[in-house]
Amino acid sequence: MAYPAIPSGPRELIENRISFGGPNSELSIYSTYEPARRVALRSPRLLYCGMLSGRKIMHGATPQPRTFLPGESFVMPPGRAVYIDFPEARHSAPTTCMTVEIHSERITDICKRLNDRAGDDDDPVPWQGSDHALHLHHAPSTQQLLQRLMTLFQEKQSDRDTLIDFALGELTVRMLRSQMRQLILTVAQSGMPSHGLPAAVQWLDQHIAQPVDINVLAEIAHASRATLYRQFRTKLGTTPCEYQQQRRIERARACLTETDIPITEICFSLGYKSLSHFIHRFKNATGLSPMDYRGSSDNV
Repeated sequence: MAYPAIPSGPRELIENRISFGGPNSELSIYSTYEPARRVALRSPRLLYCGMLSGRKIMHGATPQPRTFLPGESFVMPPGRAVYIDFPEARHSAPTTCMTVEIHSERITDICKRLNDRAGDDDDPVPWQGSDHALHLHHAPSTQQLLQRLMTLFQEKQSDRDTLIDFALGELTVRMLRSQMRQLILTVAQSGMPSHGLPAAVQWLDQHIAQPVDINVLAEIAHASRATLYRQFRTKLGTTPCEYQQQRRIERARACLTETDIPITEICFSLGYKSLSHFIHRFKNATGLSPMDYRGSSDNV
């Protein structure tokens, strides 16, 4: 991944910032070159923060401190302050992340268009923004989009602003999809859903080690197979089987960071048939083996 050059060295050793203006937005890249604790970050606009290198520990964004690693993102609501630790930053290997502003008017407009497009679809959960901080384990496609945005903001082509606008629209939809996923999970975990996508999600979460049977899910959701697949694709950006794999990896992350449960026990409790298959899936999703991930999350 290409980062902007710093020809004469960083101006600051902690959260050295390089910014690029765009159409009604700004992209910033922050690099920290020495260990630091409780460094404040706040913005009057929503910030989509993508981790590029190193490790941060975020305080105040979520109920408990969270380790922030490459391949992950934080969505910060306007006006929310977070405090960041940089336990491993050094001059030869700075801790680096990028942020991009997303205006609330853009989010409202995209939600309206998505809801209008949904029409009369039998779905109790409309598209909407969220005022809660969100910690995301994003897919490789989102990482590629963040890299493309960094490249576009640094370009000087005549169509630069138009391309940035398109890419920001895509990032906003991906963010809304992640927020929608969290909202659906909240509804599912409330014990209240009786039909639709939340009911199917609830069943998958409660039977995470079992193979997915789309006929069973459709019956639980009181929907046809085609309707259920469409709702998974539209609201979650995935199929039921892919969603189950994502949830398995999320459960594995939580077990590795919050418990001392042996990796083999985590593997089989989540429905994997072999340890090698689990390690392969986990590394594809996170870039780290389960053992390395557990080590990188220590000392939060």
